[in-house]
Amino acid sequence: MTQYHLAKLTLTPASNPQAAREVPPGAADKAPGFVWRHRDKVGQAFARQLVDLTLWESLPALRAFVQTNPAAANSATVLWWHPAGGPPPTLADAELRMEQIQMFGACVDAFDLSKPMPAPRGH
Repeated sequence: MTQYHLAKLTLTPASNPQAAREVPPGAADKAPGFVWRHRDKVGQAFARQLVDLTLWESLPALRAFVQTNPAAANSATVLWWHPAGGPPPTLADAELRMEQIQMFGACVDAFDLSKPMPAPRGH
C-alpha cells in the first residue's frame, strides 16, 4: 500500500522579502512532522517569487506548524499528496500544482489549508 506525504509549495513575491523572513529560518525543518525541503533554489527568485517547497508527514503536522507560525500561512500556498519513499517533488511539478489551483480552484491534485483533500487510498 502506498503511503503519502503532504507536499507544500509557498510562493512569496520577491518584491517583499520581509514576508519570507517572518517565519524564522529553519523553523519548519525543526518542527514535528517535517520531512524534507527543496534545497537547490529555496529563497531564490522563481518567476519573481521566492520559493519554499517542503514535505510533511501529515496534514495535522503542517497545521500544527502553521498554528505556531501564523506567517507561514500568509503567502500563496498549494498542497498535494506526494508518494512517500519515492523521489521528492520537483519545482516543475510544484509549478503545475500552483497553476491548477489558480485556474480551477481546490481539487484532489492541488488544494490549500482552507479546503484540504484526504490522502489517496493506497494501491
